[in-house]
Amino acid sequence: MAPAVDREPRWGDAAALILLSAGGLVAWWGDLGSGLLWLAPVIAVAALTAGGLLGPRPAIVLAVAWVPGAILAAGQPLGRLAPAALDTTTASLRIGLEALPSVGDATPVVQGWALAAVLLLAGTSIGLAGILWRRPGWERTVAGFALLLVPLAGAVALQQAPDAAWEGAIVLVAVVLRVARGRLVPIVATATTVGAVALFGAQVAAPRAGWQPFGHEHLPQFHELDTSQTYGPLGDRRTGAVMLDINAARPALWRMQVLEAFDNRRWLVSREGAELPEPDARRHTIRVQVRGLHNQLVVSPGRIMAVQSRAGTVPQPGEGESLLKPPHEGETYRVEAATVQASVARLARVPRPTGRRYEALTQIGLGPPPPSSIPYPLAKLATDMPTVLRGTDWGHLFHLSWRLSAGVPTELGVVRRVEDYLLRGGRYRYTTEVGTPGPEPLLEFLFHTHAGYCQHFAGAAALILRIAGVPSRVAVGFATGEQIGHDTWAVRDEDAHAWVEVYFPGVGWVPFNPTPSAAAADISPGIDVLQAGVAPPTEGAGTLPQLLGAAAALALLLFAGTRLARRHRVPRTRLGELLVRLAPEPSGPGTTLRGLHPTLTEIGPATADLALLAERARFAAPTPTEPPHPNLMVWRALIADVGFPRALALMARTVAGRR
Repeated sequence: MAPAVDREPRWGDAAALILLSAGGLVAWWGDLGSGLLWLAPVIAVAALTAGGLLGPRPAIVLAVAWVPGAILAAGQPLGRLAPAALDTTTASLRIGLEALPSVGDATPVVQGWALAAVLLLAGTSIGLAGILWRRPGWERTVAGFALLLVPLAGAVALQQAPDAAWEGAIVLVAVVLRVARGRLVPIVATATTVGAVALFGAQVAAPRAGWQPFGHEHLPQFHELDTSQTYGPLGDRRTGAVMLDINAARPALWRMQVLEAFDNRRWLVSREGAELPEPDARRHTIRVQVRGLHNQLVVSPGRIMAVQSRAGTVPQPGEGESLLKPPHEGETYRVEAATVQASVARLARVPRPTGRRYEALTQIGLGPPPPSSIPYPLAKLATDMPTVLRGTDWGHLFHLSWRLSAGVPTELGVVRRVEDYLLRGGRYRYTTEVGTPGPEPLLEFLFHTHAGYCQHFAGAAALILRIAGVPSRVAVGFATGEQIGHDTWAVRDEDAHAWVEVYFPGVGWVPFNPTPSAAAADISPGIDVLQAGVAPPTEGAGTLPQLLGAAAALALLLFAGTRLARRHRVPRTRLGELLVRLAPEPSGPGTTLRGLHPTLTEIGPATADLALLAERARFAAPTPTEPPHPNLMVWRALIADVGFPRALALMARTVAGRR
């Protein structure tokens, strides 16, 4: 007969396995997507095995069947499992593994084999860990942890999940669940200690400043935002440290400069800005407190009208204002700005401008305006492409702008199409891991690399809009940040951002954010009127069979847990037994409940009265009864008598007595 411990459910082991498995799944989700949901049945069976609810046989059968199953789950044809295709399948799996560090840039075929490799390795590791954890023992525990950490550690090592904060928390919680084996006291004590240490660390260091991304130790800490557009690798390390605290009546994008010139390579500050009227602008005042930012440029929610600063300010190109002295931590200034607030309905009534009235804001390249022989807008070149542009990236750009704008009567319609093109359909990927830019970085982004960060997305959107005849420019500054009060936002180094502003005649400059939500910048909902209230993309939601498989696995876990709980139901502790464990003095065989009353009086009257209540219930006529929820009754009485800290210690005594 098996030992008693093997017949008891071990919920802590099952929970630890599910937690570590889910962590690995989440770490790879961004690049491999919903195909990872095929791991749900494997996780379910492994958790049931580790928890003692299933024998090892189902897990062994599933582990063997998973070798071909993982390949089929990744969408590969059945012929790949034929003996004649074994060499080709093995080579394809090896190619998929080698492509994992940059799987987002791989072809769809290679991505499919990368998914198959991850499913195969992760499913096998999880299944074997469940078998190892079925019986206790430190050797089995260590081996199981090593297997379960394969997917998560692989994602961290390959920088699929660069922030090590949540990964470390998952591993710590899983260790506690496994070691505590479901006992409440060790779990509560460890969680309390970890929470206290984390809270202390959060107060000493800036938010997330203690969690350093892998591979960036050599970069200097961010303290100053360079408003020029480089489109290359970031030159500083960003950890979530707070740069500014901003008090404002409403959230906004806090701009520092606007870039209205394009030199056929990058966006620049124009020395002769076009200060167009903004009829729908309203004046607002914000208060800025400098925390860690060294920039002298003032941040503002719109066109700056006035600045109140002890150091004084001087105007700068690009609708900017600069403090006369570098700010120090704790310094404050006030900004009065004109901010445009317009609804979708209002903007949808604004037609596309005709003629060359806004030619300065629809021009690309520096120098005088092009001759009248050049069509306006430039997107019309797509209808009669000059020979010199055919087949070039510039020719592709004119075709793209024409395709997105042709037949659209309003400016907002064109902006909507450009945003949809950049944000939907999986054409472009957000990443700060970019290489050294070439001579035409925005064209490289649009037609070759398809990967970049806010500078690439905003610069490309403004370029497409200008060629379509929509007056636009790039704005540089900070995203909204994290709201920490009713009207206060903490702006972090990770909120450094670039976005697009489009001029609507009769309204003013309106901001749009064509950068994917994967960016670290925290932007308040509603800033971009086209994205306000729009649900996030559901590309990762999974297909119907995958969702059904995950639901079936969850139902299997719930069913098995319910059946086992009924089979091994632990008798409820009686009120009298709890009071005996609480008594300050040891009780002998002849001690009655009434005899406990004076002893329990040392704790308090409410606790002592429970002894009389238990006695009346035990000897009640015609049939004895037991008070419901005895633990809750004792807890309430202890709180009334000795307060929360002492009550917690006394309740721990009852748990120790039961063990």
